[in-house]
Amino acid sequence: SSCNGPQCRRGLAWPWLRRINARVNARVHQQSDQLTAGVPEKWQRSGAGNDSAGDCEDIAIEKRLTLIAEGFPPDALAFAVVYSRDTGLHTVLVARTAGGDVVLDNRTPYIFGWSQVGYSWVSIQVMGDPMTWRSLARA
Repeated sequence: SSCNGPQCRRGLAWPWLRRINARVNARVHQQSDQLTAGVPEKWQRSGAGNDSAGDCEDIAIEKRLTLIAEGFPPDALAFAVVYSRDTGLHTVLVARTAGGDVVLDNRTPYIFGWSQVGYSWVSIQVMGDPMTWRSLARA
């Protein structure tokens, strides 16, 4: 499935996604789970107010919930774990659009096609089946 709501039918999916990505990135302060939740790792919503805080997956959760609240189909969204030498493991949100899959990343206000980001792909949720993850790492 892909986004086929009114925003997408008018060809506005990418600007709409870019706006949500930039807005959440600007409002949420990057902070570790140890500081925000008192544990080494916890997937939780960051919130989107000016005093919100979270790490990469918390910010990705916030973007997912914001997009769904604005009409983006949940089965066209997936979390993905990626890797880069500079940052190590990192979580991003992937959105399926009529123009292809795009990445919403807390490290940039822009969105890019999945093949344009400088990450190695480790694993991704199966769209439409969020309890299932697929490994994308090369053996």
